[in-house]
Parts: sequence; structure tokens; C-alpha cells
Amino acid sequence: MRVLLVGGTGSVGQKVLEELLNRNVEVRAVVRSTASLSPEIKSNPKLELITASLLKLSDEKLQGHVKDCDVVISTLGHRVNWKGIPLLGVWMPPYSLVTLATTRLCTAIQHLPLPHSTKFIQLSTVGIANPSGTDTHVPTTKERLITSIVKPLTPPWKDSASAAAYLANTIGTENRFIEWVAVRPDALVDDTCDEYEVYDSVRHAFYEAEVVGRKNIARFIAELCVNEGVWERWKGKMPVIIDKVQPAKK
Repeated sequence: MRVLLVGGTGSVGQKVLEELLNRNVEVRAVVRSTASLSPEIKSNPKLELITASLLKLSDEKLQGHVKDCDVVISTLGHRVNWKGIPLLGVWMPPYSLVTLATTRLCTAIQHLPLPHSTKFIQLSTVGIANPSGTDTHVPTTKERLITSIVKPLTPPWKDSASAAAYLANTIGTENRFIEWVAVRPDALVDDTCDEYEVYDSVRHAFYEAEVVGRKNIARFIAELCVNEGVWERWKGKMPVIIDKVQPAKK
């Protein structure tokens, strides 16, 4: 098995990279810089590093990176901080990073000279409702009021919603060449629990977050890659992942 990973130096992406390599999976990682990767990771014989910006790769080069991969994973996301200034990165370009990456990768898969069925995994967020309307949580009046004010002012939310809609509505569940899963983590934390739970739906208001460690997200994504039963359970869906053990509420 070979996996193409983009975003492999991010806080979640690096955990995914490590988890896949630990499972002896061949990984081709497109990264803008290798500086944050450990020497052990960079010297792993199962890893092929491509130093480039995904959005600046030509169509031909991107297809070349995709063509012999069984799984394509995007853990790209917006930086929260910018030049050391907290939260400023939320309003910095590229505003459509996630959507552009998802669109380019899926287009590359479908336009290969000899296209083949490929699994696509996107790291999304619990703040995004499933466009298919299958989430069982009904937003309260308070939640609708807050989101109507806050979400239009935060480009990453709009971007993640657009990427999710692209998968659900444009790629769909009957595509001959792409099967997909959009993983929706709840509130990200440092690793505190070795087990996780996965649900079909958002279960609560966004301000009542349940936590999930980055390593558990990586474990679930790796399972989607290598465990066919797990893939069949979640393909075409947007599972929500949380730690099995939640911290006590204050």
C-alpha cells in the first residue's frame, strides 16, 4: 500500500505520518518544508518526501504523485497563529486552502491516464455540519445566533464547509474513481487517552466540546487506510471522533 499525504508537518498530519510509518505503510508526503520532521522520520525507507506547495504544483506533477497511490490523505488546515501573533492566522490567505487542496487532489485522481479506485480522506472539523443532513443534533436558538455572527467572520469555517460540500455533493457516493471519508475531530488536545470513539453525527452544541487527542485521530485515519472493514463502515460519511475518556467537567 502507498499513501499520498499532504499536510504531513501539521499538528495532526505529523501524527498521521508517524502512525502510518509505524504500520509499515509506504508514504509519499508533499510538504512545504522538512524542518519540523525528526531525522528518524526523514531517514525512514518507507517515506518519500516531496518539498513543494501543493497549490503550486502543476496538474501533470500532481497526477504523477497521485497515480500509484491507493489512498490520498489531506490534513491541510489554516494556521491559527501568524508570525507569532495568536489567532491572526485565521484571517490570513489562502482563504480557500482546504477546498482548493481537496478539489485539486480529487481532480488529479479522476483525470489520471489510467484512473483507478482511490480512497480519499480529508481532515475536517466537528464545527461543520454534514451537508447530507444526517447529523442528529438540532442547534439551539443560542447556538444558531452565535454561529450566524461568528462563522461568517472566520474564513476557515467557510473553507471547511465548502470542502465538505464538494465531497458530499460533487464527488458523491457513486463516483467510480473516488471513495471518501471526512473525519470530524472534536476539540483537539494533547494526547491524554489511548482509546477513541467514533460517531455518525455531531452530538452537541459547538461550545460544549468533547476532546480528542491528535494521536487518536491519527490512529483512526490509519485504520481507515489499512482496515477494509473500518473503511466500509465509514466511506461516504463524516464521522465524528472523540477520546473514549473525557476530562471531568468543572
